[in-house]
Amino acid sequence: MNKFISVMILAIGLTGCANHHKKTAHHHHKKEKCGENCKMRKQEAQFDKHCALSVSEGDPHVHGKDEFRLKHGGKVYFFSSEENLNKFQENLEENISKANKNWSNYRGNTL
Repeated sequence: MNKFISVMILAIGLTGCANHHKKTAHHHHKKEKCGENCKMRKQEAQFDKHCALSVSEGDPHVHGKDEFRLKHGGKVYFFSSEENLNKFQENLEENISKANKNWSNYRGNTL
């Protein structure tokens, strides 16, 4: 008898959850879409995962490693070593600016 009551309560609860909201936008099981400023949004890898310090110094051919990365401003910068990561952070904004310029030139084949 106790199992029957437990099953009935569970069934009523599940049915109620499925029917108590008429608008799906209000339903608490709805998956949210990720907007422009959403923190769930995958952060963008910069320079095709090449070492950001090397790119900032004019060498876009050095590949970065997954274990040496820096998240900054919604972007992910990769580095070939911890030493390069630390050096890049010493003048972060300046190095980002240099790397962006050099990468743009590299992609335009002027490096």
